[in-house]
Amino acid sequence: MREDDVTSLLLRARAGGELLEELPAHLRPHDWAEVKLIQDTQLAAIGPVGGYKVGASGATGPIGMAPLPLSGIVDSGATLVGWHQRWVEAEIAVRIGRDLPKRDTPYQDHELQNAVTSWHPVIEVLNSRFRDTTKIDQLSLAADLIMHGGLVVGDACAMPDLAHEPVSLLIDGQTVSGGKAHPAGDIWRLLRYLADEVGLKAGQIVTTGSWNPVTIAGENCDVVVRFAHAGDVKVRFTSHAMK
Repeated sequence: MREDDVTSLLLRARAGGELLEELPAHLRPHDWAEVKLIQDTQLAAIGPVGGYKVGASGATGPIGMAPLPLSGIVDSGATLVGWHQRWVEAEIAVRIGRDLPKRDTPYQDHELQNAVTSWHPVIEVLNSRFRDTTKIDQLSLAADLIMHGGLVVGDACAMPDLAHEPVSLLIDGQTVSGGKAHPAGDIWRLLRYLADEVGLKAGQIVTTGSWNPVTIAGENCDVVVRFAHAGDVKVRFTSHAMK
């Protein structure tokens, strides 16, 4: 099966093998249905699904999603060692408190709202399996879990005002980027898409899109995301393991 062949290439690069220049032409996905097959095949090998990333560039724009390996979800203050790419994004995530199984009838807003048990500031770290993502087609990038590397999760907070929640991203104490509002506008549309398309389970975390332009962190540095009301979340990058 083609998804098995693509998965083998991506998993080899994920495990520390040579980064991919591109996918062979005959293995590139042609649509989102093939992307999802490749994503799911990877997660079957990596381990259990800990959550999802989902996003859209506006209230009516197309929605993209990818499952997140539980092994890549860490608490604020974590140290990440030896990453070849360190692209960081400030995001707001929700923790799901009850199962939302896939079904034919679309979920309503109140069902989604009742299923959210907590809100969290997070840092998504992008870490592609491709050497130069500017040369890769969008469906191949999506098959690579939309370049997901890891998710750093801050403490629970009250639901923020998604239309006005200023955020700053700091590297070694210096503000380098920021944002003011949720990029997709309607977060419930994003959660509905996930619940309707794949279903959600209690305990999973869903991160919902970057509030800032993607920012490149240094090989050895501290990154802090500071939301005005949702709180802080931080991660340290280092090129060598601590002794």
